[in-house]
Amino acid sequence: MTDSFDDRTLERDIRQLEQAIEAWALTHDIWSDCGFTTYAKHVKAEPGDEPVVTILYFGSDFEPAVIGDLDLEFWELVHSYGFHYEQSWGSLHFYPDEGPRCKAFARYFRWQWICSLVQQDFADVHEELYGHFAARPDDLHRLDWRQYEILISRILQTQGFETELGPGRGDGGVDIRLLQRDPLGDILTLVQCKNYAPKNRIGLEAVQALFWDGTPQHFDLCD
Repeated sequence: MTDSFDDRTLERDIRQLEQAIEAWALTHDIWSDCGFTTYAKHVKAEPGDEPVVTILYFGSDFEPAVIGDLDLEFWELVHSYGFHYEQSWGSLHFYPDEGPRCKAFARYFRWQWICSLVQQDFADVHEELYGHFAARPDDLHRLDWRQYEILISRILQTQGFETELGPGRGDGGVDIRLLQRDPLGDILTLVQCKNYAPKNRIGLEAVQALFWDGTPQHFDLCD
């Protein structure tokens, strides 16, 4: 079951692999111009079913570990942590060995990819977001409160509304200001986002926080 591998366990496994590789390379004095980066930063693409958990970039000193006298020793080191690798233009891409943990890593990096699409400055809501949450609606509850507010704001924008996202703190209970343009007069709607589980009811306090207390509300968008 993939549920036996939580995020902390998977992140720990990656750190242990990276630390072991660096320590091994330092012992052999081949760590010069080496370092690790993530697939998201290096490739900037959606992860596959067999995800790349980390990428090692290296200089010429490290080549004996790849195509020289140390290649078997290095392979055994990586394999002992449950990973394997492929070479790609001056870098090594590390993958988890097949099995339940590989599926857990795939789910972990898929979720990281989905979260990376929830960005305040994106012009559109990516189709991947709609598809993911349509198939896995419970994952909405895995978003933190700010990610959820940003997602709702972007969805409303794709519906043709002008929105102004609140600061997130000290907003008087107003998370989003929603402006509807109308020939008879613009309509300003105040939105408060609550990402509650279905069994949890929205309490009276949350509703009261959204009541207008007489303070003028402004929408900082130009006509």
